[in-house]
Parts: sequence; structure tokens; C-alpha cells
Amino acid sequence: MKLGLNDYYFTEKEAKEILKSLVYLVDTREKNNSHITNYFDENNIKWKLKALKSGDYAVMIPRNAELGIMRDIYLNNQVVIERKNSLEELSGNLAQHRQRFENELFRTKATVHLVIESGSWLDILNGNYRTNLMPKSYYRSLLCLQAEYPLNIHFVNENIAGLHIQQILECYVKKLLRL
Repeated sequence: MKLGLNDYYFTEKEAKEILKSLVYLVDTREKNNSHITNYFDENNIKWKLKALKSGDYAVMIPRNAELGIMRDIYLNNQVVIERKNSLEELSGNLAQHRQRFENELFRTKATVHLVIESGSWLDILNGNYRTNLMPKSYYRSLLCLQAEYPLNIHFVNENIAGLHIQQILECYVKKLLRL
């Protein structure tokens, strides 16, 4: 039987200490993400490269014997961020590699937050992207994936991608800590 954070109770002070200690995981295959790792560095956010089975970003709680956390707790089996740098990249995943994309969503037991660094729902409907995927098909594909899998879709500007990723993962840990 696996134990999770819900099996432990921390004071508010302890929980805040845990939040300050979080380490953000960046998949070793993640490309063109210096704006995100730079955000982490500029804001003294701890991160490390780690091969992730799914997603591009996740979070871990490092060992803290004083709080009874006797080993690192990796939460990439509970929540991950899948980042796409453009509507075109995502369109390619849906048009040319859809089965592989869906297989990854199916395999993971984690809640997936799909962070798209450009565009919006309206850009998709208006065809403001450079691929052959039809706007209504693109739009409906994303909605159907969201209905089928534990998937949340976020459109963000590249300038806030690091912050957005960090905040999604921190909010998840706060929920686990009952803050």
C-alpha cells in the first residue's frame, strides 16, 4: 500500500517550509525552455533535470527528516505539465502523432496540465496558426481530449510560462498539504 501526503498531517508552519523546499523537475528531453529555467533561476526556484515518463515538468518534495519525510517524494505520478511552444506544435501532435499523444495521456495516472505558449481558443477557431488541421477539428479534438482524460488546457504567454508552471504545481502541493 502506497502512502501519500494525505496520510500525513503538517502544521501550517511545516507546510510552508515544505512549499519553500519544493524542487521542480524538468524532463531531460524538454527543448527550447531556457525562458522557463531562467525564470526558475532568477526567482531562486530549485529545479533539476530528470527523465520523466510523461509530461515535461513535475515537482518533488525533498527529504526532510525533521518533518518526518524520510525520502524524496516525487509527485510526477500525480500531476505533470505537458508544454507546447505553439499552436503549430500542438497541431502536429494532433494531426501526425495523435495516437502517440493519446497513448501518453492514457498511460499516465497523473492529472495533465497542457500549457500552450501561444494562441487561444479563439485563435484556433479563427485558424490563426500555420498547419492544415481544420479549425473546428482542432477545437473539437482538444475538447474531446479534455473530456476523455484528466487534462486541463492553459493558454499562456511565453513570458509567464515559468510562473504559470510553477504556480500550477505549487497549487497542487498546497492541496495535498491541506493549505
